[in-house]
Amino acid sequence: MPADTDQPVCRLLHLLWRMEGRRHRFGPRARCARCGEHRVLALSWVRGQIVCARCWTGRAVEWHHVHGRDRDPWLVAPVPTNWHRIISALTPAGAAPACPRTFLAVARCGG
Repeated sequence: MPADTDQPVCRLLHLLWRMEGRRHRFGPRARCARCGEHRVLALSWVRGQIVCARCWTGRAVEWHHVHGRDRDPWLVAPVPTNWHRIISALTPAGAAPACPRTFLAVARCGG
């Protein structure tokens, strides 16, 4: 990962690179075998099948640390599990949280 990933453009390019790698690994029309989720950042291989984070964990909601766990461990918000995976992918470890506009753009393009 580039050293200057705190720059918004670098973070977005890194995210696009990760999404393309996952699309390549899962295939162009990958979906959760249980619910049909299609956003590649929420998908994983589990026992030979593609499963989304919600189906894999069995949790509908996860708690998201809005400013990052290190910066503010008490400010949390409930987020759907699959969206939590996407938001976390937008926020590299140690970086400032991703701008909400960025993950809304990813949602629109089917990230």
